Amino acid sequence: MINLFTFAVQDKSISYLTQIFGTMNGIISNPQASGGAVSGASLSLLGTMSKTFNMLLLSVGVLLVIYVTLVGLMQASQDGEFMGKKWSSLWVPFRMAAGIAALVPTGSGYSALQLLMMWVIMQGIGAADNVWSTALNYITVAGSPYANAVIPSANVYNTLSTLFQGMTCDAAAREKRIDPSGLVNGGYYCNPSNQGKSGFCTSSNDFNPLASSYSLGPNAACGTLTYCDQTQACQNPNTLQCIGCKAQITALQGVGGVGIIATLQNMANTFQQTDYSYRDFYANSFNQPNNPSWSWIYDYCNSLSPPVSQNQCCIAPTSPLAKQLIASGSMKVTCQSSTDNTILPFANDTNPQNPTDDAVKLVYWPAAMQPLAGTGNFIDTMTTQYTSVISDAVTTYIKNQANNPNSFSGQLSAANQAGWLMAGSYYYAIAQMNNNNLSAAIPVFSMTTMGISNDSPMSSYRNNYNAANTLINTAADGSSGNTLGPQLASMGGLFSNTMSSVEGGFLNATGQGNVNPLAGIQGLGMGLLITAEILLPIALALALVLGFVSNLNFKYLGTGLWLPIGPALHMVYLIFVPALFAFIVFLIAIGGLLGVYTPLIPYILFTVGSIGWFITIIEAMVAAPFVALGILAPTGEHAFLGQAKPAFLIMASVALRPVLMIFGLMVAMLLAVVAADIVNASFWSVAHSIGTLDPLGFILFFCAYVTLLITVLNKSFSAIYILPQGVMRWIGGQAETYHEAEGLHEFKGGAEGAAGKVGGAIGAGMEAAGEGAQAGGAKEEKRKQHNERVRKEEEEKRKAKLSRVEQPESEEEEEEAEKQEDSGTTGEVLKSQKPPKTEKEEKKKPEGDEKKKGEE
Repeated sequence: MINLFTFAVQDKSISYLTQIFGTMNGIISNPQASGGAVSGASLSLLGTMSKTFNMLLLSVGVLLVIYVTLVGLMQASQDGEFMGKKWSSLWVPFRMAAGIAALVPTGSGYSALQLLMMWVIMQGIGAADNVWSTALNYITVAGSPYANAVIPSANVYNTLSTLFQGMTCDAAAREKRIDPSGLVNGGYYCNPSNQGKSGFCTSSNDFNPLASSYSLGPNAACGTLTYCDQTQACQNPNTLQCIGCKAQITALQGVGGVGIIATLQNMANTFQQTDYSYRDFYANSFNQPNNPSWSWIYDYCNSLSPPVSQNQCCIAPTSPLAKQLIASGSMKVTCQSSTDNTILPFANDTNPQNPTDDAVKLVYWPAAMQPLAGTGNFIDTMTTQYTSVISDAVTTYIKNQANNPNSFSGQLSAANQAGWLMAGSYYYAIAQMNNNNLSAAIPVFSMTTMGISNDSPMSSYRNNYNAANTLINTAADGSSGNTLGPQLASMGGLFSNTMSSVEGGFLNATGQGNVNPLAGIQGLGMGLLITAEILLPIALALALVLGFVSNLNFKYLGTGLWLPIGPALHMVYLIFVPALFAFIVFLIAIGGLLGVYTPLIPYILFTVGSIGWFITIIEAMVAAPFVALGILAPTGEHAFLGQAKPAFLIMASVALRPVLMIFGLMVAMLLAVVAADIVNASFWSVAHSIGTLDPLGFILFFCAYVTLLITVLNKSFSAIYILPQGVMRWIGGQAETYHEAEGLHEFKGGAEGAAGKVGGAIGAGMEAAGEGAQAGGAKEEKRKQHNERVRKEEEEKRKAKLSRVEQPESEEEEEEAEKQEDSGTTGEVLKSQKPPKTEKEEKKKPEGDEKKKGEE
């Protein structure tokens, strides 16, 4: 099957379509895949089902043809023309044949119309693969998706303006005629008396493309243009540096010598001739009324309102020498001057190195220079030419890289081979690329200004340097369009023919600050998660220690007074542990949103949209037989499609969906940077204006910041599905939605739920640890209190017994008392060594004591 586009080597969408529909008589095939194109019929579930379904609808179609034929005959007999007046005698029979042919099943089970629809879809896949490959080519060459192809036109404009001033100065210096005004200060550098003293006057000022500089004026007094050195830049001819250098030289030199340099040189020479002619006219027109070299000035006088006749278009003698010659009778005034300085301004300014500004604005530009340069700003025109050559060069270079199998490497190579369907999965890898490969290919382009010191060779000679700047400003102020003079028009035509032959280029990468926000956001989120992981074991340890220690009581040494350390630590435990737990849960929730959910936004939207695209293709295949029935219907708005007219726009939407999704993905990548920059540039200033950012306020504002950032990123990445939906509305189609936003919302809910469960589990663990620590501390404290109570009771009993023992009256009684005392002491020792009594024994103890006292 003939395809209009080249598919990716391992296009995943084609592979999945083959799994769903089979090869469809070779319609779904990839000639570049291993094994070559698949042709012939193939067995598949949907193909078998479609065959039966198509046969059923074919029967309906046959009945519809019979109906149309019978009704058409009856209408023909009534109206006296074929098919009657209501139905088209041309299109109805044609649609009958086309509709039946579209319903006939093929060997694969699919009808002809289904095969046609799938072919159209395959062309959409090919277009998407080509656009995706072009995007990857640009990223490979530029090193970043944010490297904008922009040349600083303001710098180019200033450089070309200064270059024209330098060329005008150089042209004035090379003037070999004597000064018509007879001035010493303000004459020409290469005048007859000075020609043999300087090698400059006999040299040429040709542009050398193999050099790296272009000097103007004697000893470069009018300035020096610096540009790239091809010998140095093109040591490796396949580098961006060499390609950019060649593009610049092409712009400056042009083809056949017609380039920016030659054009500006021609205009500078014309300006010099105009200035010399006007100075000659100003000095000698009073006795030369019909000088042919002043015809352009006569035309100027005639164009004034009211017109000034030729015999009055002259300047009265003003120089002392002329007045002296007239007075002596050796020179006569033959012109009746009726002009004043507002019509024909002074040819020399107070500084004779330049004409007056009025002379340039009122005479030079409209009468001599504008017919050559055109009505537009000629410097702006050449700036556009310069930037266009390089812009087209880099576009050609990037396009040619698609045919280079070695142009991709690493993940970009895998992304190119997988085709458009996997673009969402490679988004984050591409977004992290922030190299500035284009910056290395920026060719130098600068121009020094004219030296104005007294030591400059041109300090006392006519140079027209400032007058050239006045001419540029006059052309810019009077610019009313882009109409070009004959010189610039021919240069533009040659440039347009040259651009297609340049195989490389560079452009200035304005990547400063153009870093994808997802990389920074994901880093921030992962940092918060790591912080939570570090705080979690610390929090558990503190919960155990505080829970244990807070249940212990301490005494002042030797005083018997209790220290309030335990209750104080218990209060700290009740306040600090829940707060620390809440902070950890906060870190997990925010970190999960920023570090996990946010980087997955483009992947989720693109994947959900791709699955919806597959569903729409299945819908199209099922609807194809009904479209054929719509073609069979004798009525309808469209002459050929009949009732199936909406199917055309729906089919176009399905076929264009892949390429529009690729555009949406790339647009979202760039729009996300803009949206994040807007938030970062304004949010915290708004927060400071609302109130002071104390710790609690900072946390609240940070939550608001994260929420706003995720909202604008969701809105930015919605371009992945909004762009395909909205484009078809421009041609009357309906927006096809695959509910990508709902899928993203469900994923966000699941992620937040998972974070909540993790936080709940951590809280439960910390609570259990605290309760365990409290239980352990309480048990130990209870045992100590019990032992202390038993010791006190035994001490009291011993003192009571000793107080009741009387002094012995005889030795026998004394020995008996000592025996009783020894037995009592031994009993007490044995009792102190016994384990602590239970609570029941403690309760029974008072009764036993009272009974014993009674017996005693």
